[in-house]
This record gives sequence, structure tokens and C-alpha cells, in this order.
Amino acid sequence: MTDSVANGTAGDTVYLCAAAVVCSAVTSTQSVALTAASNAFTFSGLDQGSYQVLAFRTAAVHDIQSFTVDAAGIISRAALGLTLP
Repeated sequence: MTDSVANGTAGDTVYLCAAAVVCSAVTSTQSVALTAASNAFTFSGLDQGSYQVLAFRTAAVHDIQSFTVDAAGIISRAALGLTLP
């Protein structure tokens, strides 16, 4: 999965979590730090199931969205629409 965070800045982090947990740095299975050159992120090796993606700058500035991967590897909500103010 490749997507981006609107208004993402260097130092913001994007976390991938299972849907059944409260998504955080502690519960994430993968994480990506955004760079000054790009607000894009990629997560790979996704098994079938439901996931959450958390774009995080601070506790007060974050966004979380969900998506699923089916048995054929098709991702539903391929564009998550993550935004940090």
C-alpha cells in the first residue's frame, strides 16, 4: 500500500496497526517517518485482514483511517485521505 498524508511534514510518523487494537507507536506492526522531500508512505507484506493507519504529529494532531485486504490482495480504500492540520 502506498499513500500520502495531506499536510504531512518531516518528522511526522505513519503507523500501521491491526484493526482490533488502539493504534499507537507501541501497537504498530510497521511505521514510516515522513521526510522533507515527501509526505508519501508505503507499507508492504500485508496479509488478508483489516488494518488501521495512524498519521501522527502529536497527541493533539493526528488522523486515523481503516482499510482491508482481501484474499486476492486487493486493498479496499486504497486512498485513505489522511490529513494533518
